[in-house]
Amino acid sequence: VINSELKGRKLEILMDSPLFGRTYRDAPEIDGRVEMGAGGKRLKAGDLVSARITSAAGYLRRAEPV
Repeated sequence: VINSELKGRKLEILMDSPLFGRTYRDAPEIDGRVEMGAGGKRLKAGDLVSARITSAAGYLRRAEPV
């Protein structure tokens, strides 16, 4: 139920590492993270990536760059 309404939405993700990041809704070290599929892009910490949330389970979300 938590975050399930985000599935299919496009959000900006601030990358904390090449594999995961967070949205404007997330507080570091408190909230979950967004695991990012590379989608053919090389991502790095500090990148701001436009992505679509593909799944959400609890506090973990997965996304693909668009």
